Amino acid sequence: MFVVNDTKELRKKIEDLARIMKSTKNMAQRIAISNYIENVEDAIACVEEVDLGLPDKTIYGSLKNRRKYFKKLDVYQDQFITNFIINKDFHNSFMGEVLSGVEENFLDVEETDVCPTTELSDTDYYDIFFQFMKSINLEELFDKYIKEKKIYSTSLGFCEGNLGFTLFNPITNDSDIFIKEFEYNIHSMFTLAHEFGHVYDLSKFETDVSKYNDYFYKSFFGEVISKTFEKLFLDYMISNKILVDETKDKLFEWNIINHDYVLGCYMLSLLPDKYIANESYTKLTKDKFIDLVKSYFISEDTVRDYVYGSVSFNIYDDYAYAYGDILSMFIKESIVDCGFNNDMLEDFFRSRCELFNEEFLRRWGMGPENYVKLHDKQLQYLKK
Repeated sequence: MFVVNDTKELRKKIEDLARIMKSTKNMAQRIAISNYIENVEDAIACVEEVDLGLPDKTIYGSLKNRRKYFKKLDVYQDQFITNFIINKDFHNSFMGEVLSGVEENFLDVEETDVCPTTELSDTDYYDIFFQFMKSINLEELFDKYIKEKKIYSTSLGFCEGNLGFTLFNPITNDSDIFIKEFEYNIHSMFTLAHEFGHVYDLSKFETDVSKYNDYFYKSFFGEVISKTFEKLFLDYMISNKILVDETKDKLFEWNIINHDYVLGCYMLSLLPDKYIANESYTKLTKDKFIDLVKSYFISEDTVRDYVYGSVSFNIYDDYAYAYGDILSMFIKESIVDCGFNNDMLEDFFRSRCELFNEEFLRRWGMGPENYVKLHDKQLQYLKK
């Protein structure tokens, strides 16, 4: 009922966009189309476990366009890194205060054994997720994606590190959802909620391709609405007593993961600027990284355990998911109180494409102290 394994429509999208690529001279459109075609190629590989190996000419239109594309990406990256360094003291203070606050919150939460996963029928799965989407007045969007066969299941091997992803074509304002090894259980349902957050977020771009490129390449706010949908979903499941123990397991798991993102952000903010400016932090050995940050922690073992347990540090991913978790806590509350048509959410959609500054957070009282209060409120679900 839900997922599609046929990539015929995806292949057609590549053909259609390749034709548009040949006719447009708009640089913003070229960048968006190139990125989209390459991502669709990867998506097809994830669904069918085949590598299309598209030639550069198909993806970029010409080798000249390819050079322009990567030159523009360098500009985006330079702006992003420069802006991070400008705001590094703020990031350091903000993430440090959040970290110390949530550490206190975890003291009264006991970790329990993970309960078995319930395998649902496709009908029960549909009913639960439909009612969740109905609770936020988006049930028609859910049905549209099923009817138009826009939800795909991907293989495990081709999508390591991703539970799911959403592809958005800003030329046609069209999205498709991909869930890794889709199964009828709470895990795929949680990921589906996250991806519908991206669908909702991206639909607000309408036809502004230039702003979409800014958001895609330069913003820390790309995971805010997707993580808002996660929180709305978990709240809905617990409030309506649906798969409660499994939902609480999910809530605990993602609080630990989000804590790790904040810890990673804090560590990155401790590095001297020279390691950020040229992204040379990515080339540091783990021991060197530990030496650079350990003096800021009471226990060197904490730093060592985290650094050796981490796959890698990445400024964009760590900060996108950390700020995604933090801002989404506030936005979720605004949606619960006022629905989707509320001032905070509208302000977020206006501000999200700008390079990072603290104005938006300060305007809505999104400081560490207020976040920690909301974090503690969320953890009440887990306290006995």
